[in-house]
Amino acid sequence: MTKGTDVSSDLAIEEPYTNIMRVVGGVGWASVLTLLIGTILVLVPQVPRPWLWAIFPIWGGLSILGVFLQWSVARGACPKCGLQQSVPPTLKRCPNCRSYLKAVDRKIVKVG
Repeated sequence: MTKGTDVSSDLAIEEPYTNIMRVVGGVGWASVLTLLIGTILVLVPQVPRPWLWAIFPIWGGLSILGVFLQWSVARGACPKCGLQQSVPPTLKRCPNCRSYLKAVDRKIVKVG
């Protein structure tokens, strides 16, 4: 196997998932979603558009939501097979060993 296709090269590599990365990820997610919502609202044919100023509070709210969602994500190795991945607080299956994983206090925990 070549190094590019070797799954074991992803094992046991510790990459920090810092608070700054969480905030930037959440704000980036919110910015993309707000741009999509703003584009849809502009395409609605209405002549006076003072309600477009609502884009800024929508962006602020989505940024807070995005940071909140990114804040509880855990990054680390699968407890069963050791594959490096990001896991949300809701359930996720490991693509390598197919075990169910969950983030608890920013740590990856095997469920079941």
